Amino acid sequence: MNGVKCTEGPWSIFKETRNKGEVIEQEICFGVNEHQNGPKGTVCKVISGNAPDGYLIAAAPELYEALEEIILSEDDGIFEALGIDLCDKISDAYAKARGEQ
Repeated sequence: MNGVKCTEGPWSIFKETRNKGEVIEQEICFGVNEHQNGPKGTVCKVISGNAPDGYLIAAAPELYEALEEIILSEDDGIFEALGIDLCDKISDAYAKARGEQ
């Protein structure tokens, strides 16, 4: 990820069960290092029941890379094929991911 400092991807969803008098199950989204050999650190915690949020967050590094490939593409045909409305959405999402919006 050029210019963006965040926990290296890929990120994965792990389930963690904690017992504090009663069993509480949470889904946790961890940042995993590039060698896939264990958690590097918690990116965020997603409470059980909000799993779709965790899946979207876990996909963030790959989504950012895809946006960056499109934005930095020197192939004008890709922008014509996508159309102006979709290109605007891509540009806005890329700026948001970079903290520019």
